[in-house]
Amino acid sequence: MTIRTLKLVSAFFIAVLLLVPCVSANVYGKNNIGSELENITALHETVISDHRSGTRKKGGEAVLRVLFVKCSNVTMDLGGRDRTFRIEKGSDTDRVIDHSIIRFKQGIEEMTDHSVRIMPYCAWIDDAMTLPSSGFGYDDVSRYSSKRIPVSDFDSVFFFSGRQVGYGTTAKNLLLSEYGESCVYPLDVSAEIKKINAGTPMTEERKEPWTCGFMTHEFIHQIDVPAKLITGDERFPTCHQYQVDGKAGLEYLRQTNEGGDIYLTNPENGLKWKYVPGKYPDFIGDYYEAFFRGEIIDTKDGNRKKGMFPSLWRMLVSDMDLGTCTIRNTTTNRYLYASESFDRAGASALLTVSHPDLTKKNVQWDIVYDIKEADTGCFRLIPKLDETELMRAEKSPVYDTAALYRNEWGIEPTENKNFSFALSEKRGGCRIMTTLDVLDGCVLCDTDGTVEFNKTDKNDTWEIVKLSE
Repeated sequence: MTIRTLKLVSAFFIAVLLLVPCVSANVYGKNNIGSELENITALHETVISDHRSGTRKKGGEAVLRVLFVKCSNVTMDLGGRDRTFRIEKGSDTDRVIDHSIIRFKQGIEEMTDHSVRIMPYCAWIDDAMTLPSSGFGYDDVSRYSSKRIPVSDFDSVFFFSGRQVGYGTTAKNLLLSEYGESCVYPLDVSAEIKKINAGTPMTEERKEPWTCGFMTHEFIHQIDVPAKLITGDERFPTCHQYQVDGKAGLEYLRQTNEGGDIYLTNPENGLKWKYVPGKYPDFIGDYYEAFFRGEIIDTKDGNRKKGMFPSLWRMLVSDMDLGTCTIRNTTTNRYLYASESFDRAGASALLTVSHPDLTKKNVQWDIVYDIKEADTGCFRLIPKLDETELMRAEKSPVYDTAALYRNEWGIEPTENKNFSFALSEKRGGCRIMTTLDVLDGCVLCDTDGTVEFNKTDKNDTWEIVKLSE
């Protein structure tokens, strides 16, 4: 892949096609949503099993769409003095960033035994921006950019400025149906451009500090937290745990020779990995490759291997969003509806309506796998009308209800905070069950246009129809 193929014109941000969905013929059943739910649940169970047993299984390729955004006109306050950093197209800084993108792609793919493929996309933002010197992300940049930054279309996003410091920061982790983002500053443009102009082979570049090393480091930060969440393992290795007191020099690590192979062990946390001198720069550490291959050895947990197994990669980048659906009660023939009115507790009331306009967002729902639940097979129902809200089952002294509460809504009682549901097949459709303990066994029912959770078999079956893309 050449640098030229990595560059996209700024129209990349403008060409956004909005499609109005229509109802497809696919309905809930063994060969449609039912089988998708089963596949997602099985994948989750496999990932956890692989990690707990310390096995490393070969699997399919995980494709990561990564967006690299060059912020070409950035002003920062450095110690009470504003400085402006520019990236001119075709400049040395531009070439160093492009070269680092290529090397980042090659490095990640090699270190994962090609179980991961990076699809890079590049874009420019020419608007003048005043950004924090400690690192910036989408929220900072979007306030200034006149062009929409389609971060939600990517798994990972990197922002660059022309400032040369040699570090990066991560503002957001890569969660299943979301994206991870980092800001990276080039390390030393003049030194790196000399290597590029000299045609230094990639194998030799790896023995030197490069901007790509910081990109790799921040990329680990994007993925280690969600990976830890998926596995439910408190001892899942995260980036800085490979280092003693945050330092990466070999003098801080214990080196041993085992059967002719050199291993480095962090005495503070018991993490051990195979070391190949000179293959990767010592200041970065060969733990990158061990992490990406799932070969970190946890000596404090039965010498089990940990890190990014191929199945864990697929779990992180798989589409856990089943898509946009309509939810129709098979008995009343009414559709689940996100009302814009509020109930007495201040939540949006959930109702059912007959003969709605199925292109309207108030009858459109996203079904997303919930990795935060300890039990597999749990999903969140998110209304398209307001994606900051989640459907929630509620138990109160007054009534049992299903309503839409914002994420931060309510503090006590904490046992009422439940946004996850389990879907089970039933003849003609499915049942939507709450996972809230105090409503154990209750399912979503349609009672004269009001949505409730109860233990009756009346009006408890729903047909989920996916909207075509």
